[in-house]
Amino acid sequence: FYRRGSVENSILEDCDRFFFTETPFLLLHRKLGRWIAPQMPFAFVNGASLWFCDWRPDSHEKRSTCGESCDKGLNSGNKSKTDTLVFLHGFTANRSTWGYEEGGCAWLLANDERFCRRGNVYRIIMIEARGAGRSRAAPGPYTIKQQASDVLALATHLDLDPFIFCGHSMGGGVGWHLMCTAPERLCRVVLLAPIPSGGIPNVPAEQQGSRTHVLQHFGWLPVPSFDDALERGKIVTEGRPRETDHWLRDRADAVSSCPEEYWVEGWASIVNFRIPAPVDSIKTPVLMIAGASDGLLKANIRDYLQLQIGTLCVLAEAGHETAHHDPLGTASAIHAFARGSTFAMQSHVQTIMDRLKKRGLPPPAKL
Repeated sequence: FYRRGSVENSILEDCDRFFFTETPFLLLHRKLGRWIAPQMPFAFVNGASLWFCDWRPDSHEKRSTCGESCDKGLNSGNKSKTDTLVFLHGFTANRSTWGYEEGGCAWLLANDERFCRRGNVYRIIMIEARGAGRSRAAPGPYTIKQQASDVLALATHLDLDPFIFCGHSMGGGVGWHLMCTAPERLCRVVLLAPIPSGGIPNVPAEQQGSRTHVLQHFGWLPVPSFDDALERGKIVTEGRPRETDHWLRDRADAVSSCPEEYWVEGWASIVNFRIPAPVDSIKTPVLMIAGASDGLLKANIRDYLQLQIGTLCVLAEAGHETAHHDPLGTASAIHAFARGSTFAMQSHVQTIMDRLKKRGLPPPAKL
């Protein structure tokens, strides 16, 4: 039996290049009363072989790909619907960022009955960017722009349009880029502790020139061997219950296995990132999730206040590894956002102003 997030799953993944193709072979198992068809192939897109997993709810009913807000005409007479969530991790990370294992954020959205009631399910796709995780052998460039291009190419390959994109940290930069360059491909966007829309300022130029300087900026040891990365991770951990030895070892493995070119090009892309269009011109609905103890919190709030259709969620128990620190809180926020049960401050204020104007009433002094 195939169980996502289990030891059996990890063993099978080691053979995924050999036993999984991109379409024909599916392993089915019964979970919470639903048949799930997990796929874990490598897709060859934009000249690179990229790892992704595809957790799909298998049903006899015809379901739309993009959810209630985007499926008019596609799902007439059928109340069931599926939202497709595409998850991308941050710098030097992997699929564990979003909770690939049992109890994680993505796992909860795919399996937990609180989020997967009858007629309300998710298709979960997690990507490991070129240079990271199981895609570490893929050639560069390792930039935010290239990652955005890879996401769109994979979405086209899987016929996902439109979809909900969820990006963490550097992956959040990919979200910014997609909203400005390909908004028609998106239903909504979730930015989890994203890099600021204007990049990371005040970083000396010499810190962009070598892997050692990048590591020094992050507080890692000069040589990122697995043992060094693990020891440093234990030093800087905030002692949260979910920061287990298993997680620290997985994070150390992810950090120490990225190629040097990825470190240099990826970090330079983060530092020099500039959103292609003004934040206040973005019309895609955005959920900004931030950790209360994350150093990017202030920058995230500044960006949120400029969004036309933006919703903010600050998780009190989380830092920068937000989805890992509070998987249930993150999953709950994404679920509410995907279902359309959240409110965007700017659009809500505008609605109130329009109602007052229609009734011939003056606007309040402050709103």
